[in-house]
Amino acid sequence: MIKAFTYRTELGEKEFSQTIYANSITDSIKNWIDHINDLKNEVYSFDQKSVKSIETQFENGKIKLQQNPNILVYELNDKYQITYINEHKELEPDFIAELEFMTTENGGSKNYAYSGYRPIFKLTDKKEMTSANLIFNEKQKVFPGDRTVTLINILWTEEFENLLYPKLEFELLEPPRMIAKGKIIEVLNKKLNKASR
Repeated sequence: MIKAFTYRTELGEKEFSQTIYANSITDSIKNWIDHINDLKNEVYSFDQKSVKSIETQFENGKIKLQQNPNILVYELNDKYQITYINEHKELEPDFIAELEFMTTENGGSKNYAYSGYRPIFKLTDKKEMTSANLIFNEKQKVFPGDRTVTLINILWTEEFENLLYPKLEFELLEPPRMIAKGKIIEVLNKKLNKASR
């Protein structure tokens, strides 16, 4: 079962925080390094030089995971650096779905979506919408035009009680545009399951 891991790094007067989804803490480390590589030079993440240093140390087995508490220890700017890892409880998705992301040419996003992406969820025949948290089961990043199986939690579950069932189609939006079409494979939250009514 997939868990959420929060990586928190205090670097000088700055603090960086990233949420990573993985099956285990050891799996999450590589995903975290991939993530900070994608975000290098953003104001809320590491700079390019620091990311390269972290990647090199990871490849050479020099980054150490210490547990209780969970921390990564490595060198940055000729000093030891610590990143704290908080492990959260296992995620309990509301349903599993197959998603088809629209291509950029067909109105989809210009950028990839990362596991933890939160678009708007809408059933094709209802006007009500809510925020959805997408955890990609097969890969960390999904690009425009990709298909993938996804674990999904929705924020406003009360509005969708007893409405979801396998093969039900829905849309994911970055209003006003639709960025993905979805089809439910399995409903895991019994309150949402139409069959349990």
